[in-house]
Amino acid sequence: MLYRLVLPLLFLMIGLSSLSAQSSYEPEGGVAALDTARGNARLVLLIRLAHKFNRTNPNQAVEYVEEAFDYQKVVYFDDLENYQKQRLALLGFSAETYFYANQKDKALENLNKAFALADSVCVPDKACHQKGLLYAFLGNHHLRMDNGEAAVKAHKAAFPIFIEVEDFHNTATACNNISISFKYQGKLDSALHFINESKKWHKKFDAPIQTMTRLKYRTASLHTEIGNSELSNQLFKEVIGTAVENDLELLSEVQLEFAGIKNDEEEYDEAWQLLQDCRTKVLESGNMERTLSWYRSAAKATKELNISDSSMAFSERYIVMEDSLSKVDNEAKINKLEESVRVKSKDLEIDSLAHQLSGQRKNLLFLLSLLLGALGIAFYYFRKSKQVREQSTLEIRYFLSGKSEINSAIEIDPFLENVLETIEANLSDPAFNVEALASKVFTSRSNLFKKTKPLTGKSPVVLIREMRMEKAKLLLETEQFSVREIAEKVGFEDSSYFGRVYKKYFGVSPSKSK
Repeated sequence: MLYRLVLPLLFLMIGLSSLSAQSSYEPEGGVAALDTARGNARLVLLIRLAHKFNRTNPNQAVEYVEEAFDYQKVVYFDDLENYQKQRLALLGFSAETYFYANQKDKALENLNKAFALADSVCVPDKACHQKGLLYAFLGNHHLRMDNGEAAVKAHKAAFPIFIEVEDFHNTATACNNISISFKYQGKLDSALHFINESKKWHKKFDAPIQTMTRLKYRTASLHTEIGNSELSNQLFKEVIGTAVENDLELLSEVQLEFAGIKNDEEEYDEAWQLLQDCRTKVLESGNMERTLSWYRSAAKATKELNISDSSMAFSERYIVMEDSLSKVDNEAKINKLEESVRVKSKDLEIDSLAHQLSGQRKNLLFLLSLLLGALGIAFYYFRKSKQVREQSTLEIRYFLSGKSEINSAIEIDPFLENVLETIEANLSDPAFNVEALASKVFTSRSNLFKKTKPLTGKSPVVLIREMRMEKAKLLLETEQFSVREIAEKVGFEDSSYFGRVYKKYFGVSPSKSK
């Protein structure tokens, strides 16, 4: 029984640690670097920070954007041409920042300023890439403001510009945005046409398989709404088959939607199998809407399959969660349903959720048991994580030393070896970061984290920094290069900043490591 008591608190601890990890992430350089960053480097950093906080802390993002506007005048005070180009780009980006900060009028005002400035920056009678980007920003703004017709018009204006300047990535994105805008208007045939066009343009620049899978998923959903059920079912199966290998984040979402379709088509066996396949991920996701959808679909499928006990339990759980989501304060009803769920449910996830609903009534002894169990598990995983991190550092040194100076029996995971090779090949690039690494190993940023963390005990950001430091140490030991030269070879433009990072990592300055 102890594991059943520990699991709820353990999931809570994992969720809190994930939030902490997200909030502590900073772009390369980070907030602390603002104290020393000057010139164009500070300007770039301000924009990166604004981008980071756009959705999580929009008011903070606005502060960075407004400081960037002021700082542009300092950086380009004697270079009017570059000042106008940089200001044009910032005006477009800032519109998104102001929108998320609920300053919608300010967002539209900056877009209008950007278009006015573009007329003086762009060459007449020639496609202007900056204007294409502005139309894309404008289309997204109208879509968020529930103006589908204006969104289509803006995205269509961006489309030919991107084609003429041969920006295939943004051409594909423009097609996708047009499709979304038409779908919002209920024009499903037009939406389907442009999603197919988007796929064609994505193929031109060899888009990652995850991107193509998500586009196929959107195509399948559109065919369902149009009524092309046979083609829709085929596409959903193809998406699930691809997502199993390449996009686990998408998999449960697709399975849940497809299960709903199968319920509507009265193919309950297949619906229940799909629901079983995605159950764990949906229930652990913390997404109330998706969890609610799972219980609703499960109740329908099991009822038609004559699994009456499970159907009743799923129905009751759906009612409880729907009431909770709607903030219906009916204590008597909830207590009654809690008891019914506990008696009738055989599934661990239902039992766990019922315990959460009655958690306030648990006594001190129960809470103490939870805490002691969680602490024991946390200590075990801390020890295990420490061993993984130490082994990872050994593997990095082995890899950088040419696989000759350290025990040759060490074997590196093939995926990790590919990541290490990619990082080593780009160490001298100061702009090389997690996004660039994910792109070069053909995966998403989140998937990169999920794959490297269990193998190394470290996030990709820490892994890149550790590779830079270990490479610098090896170069210092050769005594062939100066500290400044080595700083440049491992991606630091400022040798004094490199020295501070190196000392923090190894405990001694670079000059004493020679």
